[in-house]
Amino acid sequence: MKIANVKKKEKALKRLTELLNSDNVVVVVEGKRDKTALQTVGLANDNIIAVSPRKLDEIYSFVEGKKAVILTDFDSAGNKLAKRVNDYLQSSNVNVDLESRKKFKWIFPVQTVEELPSVYAEFVSQIR
Repeated sequence: MKIANVKKKEKALKRLTELLNSDNVVVVVEGKRDKTALQTVGLANDNIIAVSPRKLDEIYSFVEGKKAVILTDFDSAGNKLAKRVNDYLQSSNVNVDLESRKKFKWIFPVQTVEELPSVYAEFVSQIR
């Protein structure tokens, strides 16, 4: 990866990390392993909710009054779920941040969030 591109991604990662660790943000993921992957690399705090064991209407109580960042997997099923969650939350007047999902995918070329720890370690090795 070119040095200029690595530097851009490093800056974007810093901003994304600050956002995802903010008290007024809830990160929506598919399951517990995705939550663990984000927490393992320090990308998000305890404001993470897994969609899989919950119905969409249960998620609303967690994100009400906050910004939601949807980080479901980037495969077909994950993209469909992200769209369903986004449509539901926006129809409930929740502020949904879709740009952060795009930035995450640009920084980390993963298909699943569970892959994050190994890809993150590789990325960190490039910026040192």
